Amino acid sequence: MQRLEIECSDTESEDEEVSALLVPVTRKSSRKIKLLLFLLAGSVLILLIVGSRLKIQDDVDNINDLYPVDSTFLELDCKELVSDADYFLRHTLLKRMKDSEHRCLENTDCVCPDPAVPSEYDEKKEWWDRTLQRNSFLLQPFEHVMDALDVLLVGDSLTERWQGTYFSRVPMPDSHGRGGYHPIKDVFTERFGARGDTSVKGVPLGVGEDGYSQLLYRIRNGELKGDVVVAPVVWITVGVFDILKRDCTPEAVLSGIMEVVQAILAHRYQPTRVVINSILPVTRRQTLARQVNELLHCYAEATPHVEFFDATALFMESKDVLHRNITLFQDAIHPNAEGYKLWGRAIVQRVKRILDEMKVEILDWKTADGP
Repeated sequence: MQRLEIECSDTESEDEEVSALLVPVTRKSSRKIKLLLFLLAGSVLILLIVGSRLKIQDDVDNINDLYPVDSTFLELDCKELVSDADYFLRHTLLKRMKDSEHRCLENTDCVCPDPAVPSEYDEKKEWWDRTLQRNSFLLQPFEHVMDALDVLLVGDSLTERWQGTYFSRVPMPDSHGRGGYHPIKDVFTERFGARGDTSVKGVPLGVGEDGYSQLLYRIRNGELKGDVVVAPVVWITVGVFDILKRDCTPEAVLSGIMEVVQAILAHRYQPTRVVINSILPVTRRQTLARQVNELLHCYAEATPHVEFFDATALFMESKDVLHRNITLFQDAIHPNAEGYKLWGRAIVQRVKRILDEMKVEILDWKTADGP
């Protein structure tokens, strides 16, 4: 019995020695496996990114196949909606929007402004004033110069990023390369820096987090310089901050943008076409953005000299109108350089089409009532 115990003890000792030898081998193998898996995952990610870039470039080259789209999500019957010519002004603006209860989303700390009342941006007033001064400076070279511009782009930070700034400041990229807007400014220079086969001449007049009320203030206080600066097309991009930051209802955003459009047409003495850009796909309150776009589409259908441009299809997954293409966005609201590249080309194509349609109108104005 004693000998058997000794043999068992020896066997256990040998097992322990073998285990001790196997541990480093097993750990080493585990590290190799983890490294291989990491490299494999990295390779797959690179392939996906490259494929996405190729797909984006393919979309840029074949933009005519992707666009135009009247309205990606249109569920409203515009003809029925505007059968009464005064529907928008009488129903949404005059009756409902004077009451803040109808301007604000339920269960929110709403700060949605009256659409008919222009206001400054008090939250970042110094930066806001500085950006307005910069915008005025951008237009100075084109004052009293006939045929100098094709389009004025006006709006919020989506428009200001064309200039490569945020509240007139140039942001520095973070450690991951996010935040720098210079590539977007390069896209603008390519598409809007000079007239060409795939470009037009334009100026971006955007300001930070502006909503319809701030844009209305800017226009009524002469930002577009309609008496001295000639631009046949005015391109509006505004409304997303009214939904996400100020908790406005779709009807309030519609009414605010209506006021902006009427102010633009009233403050420009030359032939002008106003284009309302759709609210781009966002990460939250997508249904509200969709409702705003539908209302804007119908409003443009019913209003002379106004068009609606639905850019939604440009920023969604291929054949999927419910999920935005994250490879085209820098954050929850703003596209990245690749997104702006797609958007810029589509804008240029629409502007060129409008200019072609307005040739006779512009010629008549030049010969009869020109500057």
